[in-house]
Amino acid sequence: MNPARAIFSLLIVICLPVLYSCNNEKQERTDLSAGGSVNDAISFDDLKDAVMEHIEIESGRNEGYYRSTDPITIKKLDLTFQKFNDRRLLKTSEDMYFACVDFISTDGIIYDIDILMQLDDDLNLIPSSTYVHRRNGGLRYTWEYNGKYWQHKALPQQQ
Repeated sequence: MNPARAIFSLLIVICLPVLYSCNNEKQERTDLSAGGSVNDAISFDDLKDAVMEHIEIESGRNEGYYRSTDPITIKKLDLTFQKFNDRRLLKTSEDMYFACVDFISTDGIIYDIDILMQLDDDLNLIPSSTYVHRRNGGLRYTWEYNGKYWQHKALPQQQ
């Protein structure tokens, strides 16, 4: 075999997998930034960490309490974190996630607050909104899974 041809063949065998690998990584990044699936980009632990960071920042700004308002009683709430209620990654849209979090108020009432986090272009979870899901176990609304995302569902009217 010609030595030049042997060297060329060896270079192709060595370089081709490297070039293919770099191209695949670039394609995956492009797909994510172009609005492709981010299912593998965010885990429950990522969501939990982002929510905990949000709670800690807000509590640090508010004398150690996470502040919210009960939309039904219009009462301002000073809340202390208790626990996460679910260990699943819950999504309301392609780039919106939520966590069910229990807090206790200064007057001893337990609130289940749903904290929604928006996924930005850099794959960071940013606080979006909060909803009082339960007050002392009393359900305010429920969630319904449509096969892809979770959606708010109003409770039937009491008669």
